[in-house]
Amino acid sequence: MKKLIFPFAAVSLSLSASAQLVINEILADPPGDITGDANGDGTREGSQDEFIELVNNSGGAVDLNGWSITDGTGERHFFSASTVVADGQAIVIFGGGVPTGDFGGAIVDVASGGLLGMNNSGDTMTLLDASFAVVDTFTYSSEGGQDQSLTRDPDVTGQSFVGHGSLGDGSILFSPGSRNTGAPFAGDSLSVTIEPASFSEGAGASAASGTVSRTGDTTAAVEVILSSSDVGEATVPGSVTIPAGASSAPFTVAAVDDSEQDEEQTVVISASAAGLFSGSFQVTVEDDEPPIPTISLISDPTSISENGGSATVTIEISTAADSPITFNLESDDTSELTVPGSVTIDADSTTATFAVTAVDDAIVDGTQIVSVTATDPSLVILPTSVNISVNDDEAFAVPDVVINEVRIDDPGADDDEYVELFTPTAGSVSLGRLFLVVIGDGSGGSGVVERAIDLSGQSIDDGYFLVGSEIMLLATPDLTAPANFLENSDNISILLVSDFTGSVGDDLDANDDGTLETKPWGTLLSGVSLVEEPNLDDGAGGFIKPGGTEWDYSADLGIEAVGPDGNFVPGHVFRSPNGSGDWQIGPFAPSAGDPDAEPPVPPVDVQDSPGAENGTVTPPEGEELQVLGFEIDMELGRGDLVVAGLGTKVWILQASDDLGLNDAWADVPGGFSEIDNPDGSTTIRFFDSFSTTSTRYYRMIEQP
Repeated sequence: MKKLIFPFAAVSLSLSASAQLVINEILADPPGDITGDANGDGTREGSQDEFIELVNNSGGAVDLNGWSITDGTGERHFFSASTVVADGQAIVIFGGGVPTGDFGGAIVDVASGGLLGMNNSGDTMTLLDASFAVVDTFTYSSEGGQDQSLTRDPDVTGQSFVGHGSLGDGSILFSPGSRNTGAPFAGDSLSVTIEPASFSEGAGASAASGTVSRTGDTTAAVEVILSSSDVGEATVPGSVTIPAGASSAPFTVAAVDDSEQDEEQTVVISASAAGLFSGSFQVTVEDDEPPIPTISLISDPTSISENGGSATVTIEISTAADSPITFNLESDDTSELTVPGSVTIDADSTTATFAVTAVDDAIVDGTQIVSVTATDPSLVILPTSVNISVNDDEAFAVPDVVINEVRIDDPGADDDEYVELFTPTAGSVSLGRLFLVVIGDGSGGSGVVERAIDLSGQSIDDGYFLVGSEIMLLATPDLTAPANFLENSDNISILLVSDFTGSVGDDLDANDDGTLETKPWGTLLSGVSLVEEPNLDDGAGGFIKPGGTEWDYSADLGIEAVGPDGNFVPGHVFRSPNGSGDWQIGPFAPSAGDPDAEPPVPPVDVQDSPGAENGTVTPPEGEELQVLGFEIDMELGRGDLVVAGLGTKVWILQASDDLGLNDAWADVPGGFSEIDNPDGSTTIRFFDSFSTTSTRYYRMIEQP
């Protein structure tokens, strides 16, 4: 019997028998709504809410100074300071954000590399000690992309990982710093409080008063080791003793007064002791030097023609000086815009102006963004810049170029992400004024520009042009992009456009309603949307945002949507034939097929072809679908639909009360199971609420 909904499968791991710390839980794919806010900072952000949880099972305290966490791409976190983890204590590293909460008394930090970068489709996370020896490593596959964490079961000692939602009543999808039941890891602990939590660097040797407290047995005295994460800003005694019979002891925090204008600094004061969970407290040390003046540039207008265009730029300083101040000026593209060599702000004044002039050329190069920068020759005041658009006055002929093949996800580490362009035009075809733009999600919701790759200066010389990851192995890209430059766990739209004027991070759908309010480009030459979950029909001619991902913008953009591939966004898509063919979902990984299956599964013979001609797909065809019988059991709420001709296609069972006139066709909840009958027919068994309506229609449709 085959089911359309597959149970979650446990995954195995490689565990070092001598591990001092174990990888106990990882979250690669936070749930798509606010419930995915794993770090507790009030915002669900896919990268920042990823985490890896380590637990010390060594029998003693372990200092992680010099240790690191890596994945298939490289180092993701480095423990650069003393981090003492008590026996039995957990430490959680989030991808980013501002972790907020007690996290079961665990030590909490954010990835030093800016993100953990765990791929939803599979990755290998490794914990290395200071000598780069492997302490523990864990490899997972697509199970990581299920809107829940993977956790040992049982905690710490389990030899396999399971989906967190498969435990208990399924209500807990992740538990950073706590056991998979939500309970804290057992153990007495230290805690630190400091008053005031913010003080000036000039506050002296007694800038703040600290208290270190312990829980549990107070019979014996305990020596507590204190440390500061930045002794250039605040210091503490090397240790303090909590006397026998006491649960706490005081200490002082000294501020370090320096001559640097470094604004306020955050310092973590940590406490550790044998047999107790470590504790810490964060203080803010305020700078007491007068602030360095700042400067700004404002252009009027901000967009000019290359044919005789000019603009007036105003430079403003935050604080007037007693004497004139001269700033050097520079244009980052003097073939488009020229500036004077310098500008001077007079004594007791805060502003000055200067003129910039466009350069008229004969190149068809579209709108060029030129950055004008003002720099303090003494290097005391930080430089500032303003961008000015120089608009081309030559006619632009849109080249015949399309997106032809895309790979956003690989088995294991994502080495081979790429976008292939194709042109049928012979000879060299310029890609001037063209951009690859990727629209996905961000902290503001859907419709955020994730990538904008400028193709200016590039050309297609042999029919194909490959933009690929800098670690790509399948082929050599014509233009390299950063590793993991294509998101692989949500709906995304990949566009080839001309004259893009937006920026990475721009929210083009500020209303988050599925329609882009702004489309900051000239011509949309080609595009494809890779869909993990389609927009939902609202039954009134509109759409509802998918529950587990962002909007699919294919309808708004007038491009083709491809996917989902089962329960996932397609990892590999391509046109067949090249250029003009329909989009096809390619294999996620090679497959030899199964000739002994019933029905036989053919081998997959279409593989990636970056920079070369795509293969051809011939989908397997079944016989024409025939309905042979239909029975319902009102008491059980069960229906049996007997059909023939299913073939190897994937089918969806839908229901409506009026053939879709007012009650839109919708998938039958819970899917269905297929029962093979002796005569070669198949019984489609499903469950529905037959008693709620007098008439109910059902249909079988092929999965798009």
